[in-house]
Amino acid sequence: MTIVCGRYTLNLRSESFADVYGVQAPLGFAPRFNIAPTQPAPVLRPDPDGVLEAIMLRWGFPAVQGRPLINARSETVVEKPSFRTAFRSRRVLVPNTGYYEWQTLEGGKKQPHLLHVAQEPLAFAGIWTTDGDLECFTVLTTAAGEGTRAIHDRQPVILEPETWQTWLAPDASPRDLTALLHADERLEMYPVKSTVGSVKNDDVSLLERLN
Repeated sequence: MTIVCGRYTLNLRSESFADVYGVQAPLGFAPRFNIAPTQPAPVLRPDPDGVLEAIMLRWGFPAVQGRPLINARSETVVEKPSFRTAFRSRRVLVPNTGYYEWQTLEGGKKQPHLLHVAQEPLAFAGIWTTDGDLECFTVLTTAAGEGTRAIHDRQPVILEPETWQTWLAPDASPRDLTALLHADERLEMYPVKSTVGSVKNDDVSLLERLN
């Protein structure tokens, strides 16, 4: 599986999180600038009574060949054994304000870029499952839009706010759900510092545009 969106950001304070997503941020929430696989991150899902809640889940389905499954291809999520049950009944929104992707330059050097929608808060399409006593999530991906193919041929599925309710609805049909799994053509991008490559770095300077 080609890794897409291996890092992302959630540059919001708790009060802004509630304003955007209509639910209180999880306990202990703080802005993040370099969320990485296997780390806990906020997701939105209905609780057993159907009330939307924000909780922290680990990023990455149980590992296959030593690597957590941080992406699920939207083209095969309906039938792939690793994901099909979660797609049918365990869908989540993954709040974010953009994600990082690395472009391979001449000579093999890799330049990280931040992809975002003018810092507009977003929501990736996600699904969740359990791994022993832990709950975890993965992000759905699709073919990249015209504006981002130079960076990567895939991108995370970004759901517009008017589709969030459909994505989370327990009775949504597979046809209605798969209709949402397309590229977002609004994405803009710019180069950022290579220090984003280290999970130890997680501060606002990672969002700065390189000249």
